[in-house]
Amino acid sequence: MFAQLAQAQKSPTNKESDSTTTSKADKKLIDLESGYLTIGPIDLDLKRLMKYNNFEGFKFGMGAITNNAFSDRYQLDGFVQYGIKDKRFKYGGGGYARLNKDTNTWLGLSYSRNLIETGSYEFLSDSRQFQFFEPRLINMITFHWEERYSVSLSHDLSSKLQANLRVSKAAIAPTYQYTYALEDERISSYDLVEASVSAQWFPFGSFSDGKEGQALFKSRFPNFTLQYTKGYDDRFAGDLDYHKLEGRVVHHLNRQRSITELLLNFGLATGDLPLQQLYHLSPNDPDNDDFWKRFSVAGRNGFETMFFNEFFSDRFASLQARHTFKRTKIFNGLAPNISLVSRFAIGNTNDVARHDGLPFSTLEEGYYESGLELNRMFQDTFSSRFLQGFGLSFMYRYGPYQLEDPSDNISFKFTYYYNLGI
Repeated sequence: MFAQLAQAQKSPTNKESDSTTTSKADKKLIDLESGYLTIGPIDLDLKRLMKYNNFEGFKFGMGAITNNAFSDRYQLDGFVQYGIKDKRFKYGGGGYARLNKDTNTWLGLSYSRNLIETGSYEFLSDSRQFQFFEPRLINMITFHWEERYSVSLSHDLSSKLQANLRVSKAAIAPTYQYTYALEDERISSYDLVEASVSAQWFPFGSFSDGKEGQALFKSRFPNFTLQYTKGYDDRFAGDLDYHKLEGRVVHHLNRQRSITELLLNFGLATGDLPLQQLYHLSPNDPDNDDFWKRFSVAGRNGFETMFFNEFFSDRFASLQARHTFKRTKIFNGLAPNISLVSRFAIGNTNDVARHDGLPFSTLEEGYYESGLELNRMFQDTFSSRFLQGFGLSFMYRYGPYQLEDPSDNISFKFTYYYNLGI
């Protein structure tokens, strides 16, 4: 799926998935799918064990969160990680209290010092998802430091509508040479004071009876997410004044032998917006003149032919469509899921001249790419469960931003979707 969205999260850290089951075997499956291993009153965070990207190299660490065996009213969490290449620690933690069980209302305090990909954003109400590895993370090269103190509140307005509020202060410092023209000075590092509110709506979601009498939520589609952020300037000890609005619509059309997935994203930002506060459209093509050196891992929702740092926008809209057929047997042992994929994005950036140090282009003419994926190519009669996750991705860039060298418009990568199978 484009995104596995969760309703009525059972913890302020969005730890659980969008279904609540009750048997011991099912509970173990959900914990592992969301990236936790339960040991008594503590759930170990599997996402923190090991990562890799081009800036930090291999990053090792550990994280944990308390579970209901510790308390059903209070939670504590924390993590620490270390990058072998950048030789820096990243860490954080928080404490949370449930104010109301019926409305799933949680109040939390948290702190983190971590690397953030420049141009990225996330929705406060998103559920946590665990991946065997994260494809885009491998190719990422542009990060900034963020030290953030936050107060958060999550609340279920209804069984189908979840809301989140966060007030925070953050110190931002790029890891690359960059300055931004703010009034009569140029700044590199700065402080943010933000208030954000996010809502996630599942209009066609429903509850059904689960095992042992507990409820099971079925999200169904379409799903809607909306988020607004206000940045405050020196009146509240911040350096920037801005407004940001992001939204997402996810829809699936299920048929007997295929599924069509649609993903619409948009963002609009106004005010004082250094590069770290712009949007980058999830590019996933390493910037290298050698075609074969760009061979890497394809993601799920990124633009595979768009180079890292090629485009940034203060307003954008993107639409992605994926049509996937059920397994197609080519010969014994080879039966891939064939997906036809098309992506489109349009955007723009005001005051490009205010940014200095990392040149980028804008997207006002519209960006197009389409292609084919052969996912989970091998059947168990031919290979081990590990090998069954491999596939191939072929994408082609066309339209106004097509490049002069034909090979630069082609993305050829492998895909990997591993089924834990437990």
